[in-house]
Amino acid sequence: MSMGVPQPQTEDVEIFNEICGLDSYDICTKSAQLRLRKLIWRLNRLVRQQQSNFVLRTASAVALVKTAQRDLALPDLEAAYALRRCDLVPVQRALIRAFVTIGDFTRALSLAKELTSNPELRAQEGVIINAAWTAFLAGDIEYLMELGEIAKSTNQDDLASQIIESFGADMLPHLPQHQRIVQSILLPYQCWVDCYFIDDGEVPLLLSVDYAVNCTELERRALESKLVRALYDYYEENTDMPPGRGVAAFCPDLYEIVEDNGTEEEQ
Repeated sequence: MSMGVPQPQTEDVEIFNEICGLDSYDICTKSAQLRLRKLIWRLNRLVRQQQSNFVLRTASAVALVKTAQRDLALPDLEAAYALRRCDLVPVQRALIRAFVTIGDFTRALSLAKELTSNPELRAQEGVIINAAWTAFLAGDIEYLMELGEIAKSTNQDDLASQIIESFGADMLPHLPQHQRIVQSILLPYQCWVDCYFIDDGEVPLLLSVDYAVNCTELERRALESKLVRALYDYYEENTDMPPGRGVAAFCPDLYEIVEDNGTEEEQ
């Protein structure tokens, strides 16, 4: 779910690129968190001067979400949603991810569908892939299937079908509830989320999801246990499959904010 780079490199775009260049591994370091907070301070000044700047409002929202300040991010998220510009595809994709992270899948899917419903926009790099990850995290099976058809008809990488295949026919009907359980447990803690496939030499590929969580190691381990137990109970009570099959449907890895060896200036 990597972000593209809008042009030209004005100050708003420069800050946007720096913020969106930090993935879930990067933001788990204290130096990266410090850097984000310094960028937020810069953004506060710029947003006051340019309140209708879609790039700035999105960058501010993303930075606040990545530092687990989601309540403070809400005004920027609302403003960015109102200001959205489909022609700035990388920025709209970043806004989609911010809404995904706070669990607002109504807005996230709405923004994704604005891009994928436009033949010119959905042909741009990353649009279909970003939408597929969004549909997966939202547990929207119908949209995943639709994206698979779009990808095939436009000769793009069919990530949606790969995701569906990784679950299997027995697991797929449970995707919506599976994701609701994950979000209900992690939402109060997570800072960001990244999805990817692990090529372990087997087919289908192993689907993995990383959640950066803003809590201590002890709290993180408790969250992991709570998540496994909730998923296990769901599959045990509602399916005939072995509960461990449901728990292992994808690998949710949690990362806490940690000390790192570099300084903020070195990042």
